[in-house]
Amino acid sequence: MLIPVCAQVFALVLALLSFLNNVMAEMYIELIYLIFGILPPIAFILLDYRETIAKLKKEGVYRGFIEKAQNKEKKQALLTLSQKGINAQSVLKPITEIMNEIADLPEELQKNIRKFLNHAHGLIREDNYDEAFYIYDILSKTVGSSPLLYYNFALVCYQGSKYINALEAYKKANRLLEGNLPAQSDINYCIGNTYYMLNNLTNAAKYYEKALEMNSDNMQATENLSLTYVRMGKTQEGVDAFQKHSIDTENYRNQFVWGLLLHEAGRYQEAEDALNCALNLEPDRLEALEELGKVLMKRNKPEDALEVSIRMLRIDRDNYSGWSAKADAYLKLCRWKDAINSYKEVIRIKPDCYRSYYNMAAALEETGNRKAAIEAYNKAISINPDFSDAYNNLGILLSMSGMQEEALKVYEEGIKGDSKNASLYFNMGMCLFEEGRYKDAAQAYKNALAIKPDEFEVYYYLGAAYTEIRHYNDAIDAYKSALSIKPSDGELYYNLATIYAILGRYDISIENLRRAIEIDKNIREDVIGNNAFFGMRGRTEFKQLIS
Repeated sequence: MLIPVCAQVFALVLALLSFLNNVMAEMYIELIYLIFGILPPIAFILLDYRETIAKLKKEGVYRGFIEKAQNKEKKQALLTLSQKGINAQSVLKPITEIMNEIADLPEELQKNIRKFLNHAHGLIREDNYDEAFYIYDILSKTVGSSPLLYYNFALVCYQGSKYINALEAYKKANRLLEGNLPAQSDINYCIGNTYYMLNNLTNAAKYYEKALEMNSDNMQATENLSLTYVRMGKTQEGVDAFQKHSIDTENYRNQFVWGLLLHEAGRYQEAEDALNCALNLEPDRLEALEELGKVLMKRNKPEDALEVSIRMLRIDRDNYSGWSAKADAYLKLCRWKDAINSYKEVIRIKPDCYRSYYNMAAALEETGNRKAAIEAYNKAISINPDFSDAYNNLGILLSMSGMQEEALKVYEEGIKGDSKNASLYFNMGMCLFEEGRYKDAAQAYKNALAIKPDEFEVYYYLGAAYTEIRHYNDAIDAYKSALSIKPSDGELYYNLATIYAILGRYDISIENLRRAIEIDKNIREDVIGNNAFFGMRGRTEFKQLIS
């Protein structure tokens, strides 16, 4: 292309000089300009045209002269269920349909309403539901007779998490559409979803049932009703509701949702079969593979779950769920280093995944790398300061590393965020016990029991703490409470026998000692070396027990 351009410039310069000097230019100057100015562009246009026609014949689609780079990666289809675990709401109704409903209003008012609706839908496309809410709120008060306007208003409220407002708007639309069964079925389905988001599962199920009464073919309502029943604890009702519609082994979606439902119902073998059926139909569906992996882990089949996660990563190398499932499987298989490396991949993809830091810390502990484990637990806490499990494990690790004071600070921070966590109080008590602060330990144990009154281990250590500070009657009460939970524990009877011996109540001591030895004969060796029984050694019953 450069040669004809240079030739044109050369011809143009000669023509210009001829004009300035009032000299007649030769014909060949004009000829050069015409040849190199017209013929090359025509040639290039013809060449491009031929290439375009060839592509059109080959690919069946016109792409234009400027083509975008084509992404040859196979795209995954959208998940069949939303992340909330149910089918999503229906979509917004078109503005034209709303305008048809208000055609009897003055023309100027209609223009203004259309203008506001266009603006609201622009905001919705930007996920700005708060401002869209205010526009629809004003319009619903201005035009109170349009069911589709109320319908859209309800959806805006729903997407903006204003569920109470959404219910009001859906119910107004429902009243205005009285007698239109398909439309009412859709609205009742949406009302069911809204109640579900409010965690009112009873009403959610009620409205899904209404939707199905009006339109028995509403499969989304069927699926949501089934899942809702299972999540209410009505497992069989959920399974029955789904089975009212035929189980189609040739339909991917049907088998996937069926597998999901059976998984939540605790019927893991059947869930595995359904999900495998779904994957036989569509082998590369990530959501089905993810669900299958979870089922296999529940069935204690981590090797198979690992294979499923590898399949997921073959489809999408950077799939977060795939790496997470792979790491969890390695953790279950006690392949600590592989688990650590996989959790690092999860964190690379999703740096704010606090649970991956937490699980990686557990694996690091197992490899003996306590320093790195402490850092990982701290990272999990920095991402999610309300993550009580991380405080618990970090505190235990610090305590095991001889850093009791640091451990106590961690427990205190954890309790600030979750004062109803019994484990934090118990582990704090253990740390205080190790430091010899028995009175403080006893108080921590009591705090734990105020939250969870039936914890055997806490009563056991509470009794031990009271014994250390010589609150013997309190210790007896604690051990008796532990025995009410676990009556066959020989060590508890032995501890009671020790306290009664210290108090000089030898008959009761011997009775408890007899029970302890009946349960565990090895306790005799502990008795022989325990000075608390010194005053009883001359008694015949005692000699018989330890002989």
